[in-house]
Amino acid sequence: MFEQRKKRMFVIILLGIALTVDLTAKQLGYYTVAGVSVLFGIAVSLAWIVEIIRDKNKAEKQDDN
Repeated sequence: MFEQRKKRMFVIILLGIALTVDLTAKQLGYYTVAGVSVLFGIAVSLAWIVEIIRDKNKAEKQDDN
């Protein structure tokens, strides 16, 4: 349970950083950097979803044993 909270907090921090970089870069006119930060945010979100699925599969396998 503590591990899941730690992962969730890490993801929230990474997404917050990506959002901050995105908004700041757009205001300053660095649209390439803003695009990269959006891609980074998408990658973090996808990695988090995959990790949730893997954790659920591990929990199901442990429950079966």
